[in-house]
Amino acid sequence: MYRIFSSKAAAVLLAGLLIATGAGVSVGSTATAAPSQSPNCGTTIGLRNGDFETPRVAANNYSLVDAGTAGLEWRNSAEDIVELWGAPFQGVNASSGSQFAELNALKPGTLYQDLATVPGSTMVWRIAHRATIRNGESMWVRIGVPGSALDYTSPRLTANLNGPDRNGWTVHSGSYTVPA
Repeated sequence: MYRIFSSKAAAVLLAGLLIATGAGVSVGSTATAAPSQSPNCGTTIGLRNGDFETPRVAANNYSLVDAGTAGLEWRNSAEDIVELWGAPFQGVNASSGSQFAELNALKPGTLYQDLATVPGSTMVWRIAHRATIRNGESMWVRIGVPGSALDYTSPRLTANLNGPDRNGWTVHSGSYTVPA
């Protein structure tokens, strides 16, 4: 079991985090975190609700969702809520789907999920990231066993108010090998 974190230094938006093992990655998310076979990349471990599409939020609005809400699947280290935005809230479109999460709901925190992993496998992550207040806002992807020191922290991931990728988002990716 590994904990996949998205933590930040400033307010940023997060969309479409995918974790996979094997030789390649398909864009998107899977319904469950249980390992499954993929014709493209071997065994895939996908985050549940990776595009933050559940629960539904009205377009051009936001909602502070209780972390225990069925289908949400995300937890917040700082409080028991996750802030979801329904695009195009404040003129921001989703990187994929029609919703995304604000990493800071009411206070700075970390969004995370705990996932079963396969020792010795390589996890490939991909995340869409966008600033909300000023250019240069940053975050990190952190991976480790729940309740222990983190095994992996990505380099600082920086985004601007209008990024170079889909709908103004900046896409970051990396990999991590689960210790055997």
